[in-house]
Amino acid sequence: MTHREKGQTMIDLHLHSDASDGTLKPTEVLRAAKQKGLYAFALTDHDTVGGIPPILYSGELTDIHFIPGIELSCEAEKHEIHILGYNIDICDQKLLETLEGLRRGRRQRNLSMIEKFRDTDDARKTSARQRRDGDHQGTFCKSADRGRILCQ
Repeated sequence: MTHREKGQTMIDLHLHSDASDGTLKPTEVLRAAKQKGLYAFALTDHDTVGGIPPILYSGELTDIHFIPGIELSCEAEKHEIHILGYNIDICDQKLLETLEGLRRGRRQRNLSMIEKFRDTDDARKTSARQRRDGDHQGTFCKSADRGRILCQ
């Protein structure tokens, strides 16, 4: 029995599709919302409006209200926060440019993290090889409490 059949009005204003970190295609999100008997739903993918057109042009927006939305990733005082936006204009050029900038920034951060992991992994392998071979030159050591030395 759906919520509507029970006389309840249910909405979900924070759903994701595979356009960001969800697992369902946008039209599958729409179908799932309808199957649950939701009165309304919003697709709020992370930093993209790419999932909205498939829903708008699906021809399946009967018996349900759809709210185009977005979840923007931002940083405030060195903390990542997420801001939900509703009834957005997915054709707004300023919005699309901003989203492209966010994607470029995320891609650059991801590439930087990959490089750091590679550097860390190379240093770890070098250190392990030096310990195995009895060569501690160049091994990073630091003092620990009670006079012990820890080598990494």
